[in-house]
Amino acid sequence: MKNTIVIILIWLLSTGKVFAQEPLDSIFTKTDVLPVHIKEVSDEGVKFNYPGEDVLNTVKIESVNRIVFKSGRVQTFIEAPSYRQVVNGLDWEYVSVIQAEGQLSGLYQLDDVSAKAKAMTGFGSVGKMENRAMMKLKIETAMNGGNVVYITQQNSSTRSQVSNSSSVVSGVAYSNKIPDYRTFSNLLNKKSDFRLIEHHELGVNSTDISVKILPGEVVKFVRAEQLGNLVFVYANILKEDNQKFRVSYFDNEKIILVYKDKKHIYNLIFSI
Repeated sequence: MKNTIVIILIWLLSTGKVFAQEPLDSIFTKTDVLPVHIKEVSDEGVKFNYPGEDVLNTVKIESVNRIVFKSGRVQTFIEAPSYRQVVNGLDWEYVSVIQAEGQLSGLYQLDDVSAKAKAMTGFGSVGKMENRAMMKLKIETAMNGGNVVYITQQNSSTRSQVSNSSSVVSGVAYSNKIPDYRTFSNLLNKKSDFRLIEHHELGVNSTDISVKILPGEVVKFVRAEQLGNLVFVYANILKEDNQKFRVSYFDNEKIILVYKDKKHIYNLIFSI
């Protein structure tokens, strides 16, 4: 009996399970503390192994408040701003405007956007002109499925005759959430025919979205593909010249596609 106890104690000492505990890193998320082995920290996320496992896991960087490394060093992360949900162009007031490149961390790039507005006659029309240009930029961003617009250029040309003044603003549409390709592909595997129920249109010289309610023509979605982080679909929409569309949004009730030409940007809304 004594020999058995001695053998067990020798084994425990040799593996370090009695007097030594393996040092771990600690990831403090918004909801939990993860004792782990950290392998990599990047702008996108933290890669780690759980103790006793070889599987590599990742937690998104925007979910991390701070890391306490086994060395004792502490790394704190700035809390990501909260952005409103944007479904289509009618949600343009929820679009946030940023002007610093450092604020783009954790966002997904969608497309370039631009807007131009001319001044009307009367006092205060230059300021209103700039507001209209920014409003149009937000609408175009929202129609792209974005809830953030990063301003890259903003110019106002004020002339002696106010009515000839103009404001031009350009930027890039971003979103903190984008359609998931795998989920969308699984949807198309179950169903390929959808009803076109709304058509939204915004012209280059307009700040008003034209909304048409449609009778529900059945449209066949042929296939989906992923380019970078973005999801595209090929659909047989006979009245449209373009047969390849980007998926700007979808949920359990609807799918929204976006495309544009030289003079317009469009949203096509389908019921599921």
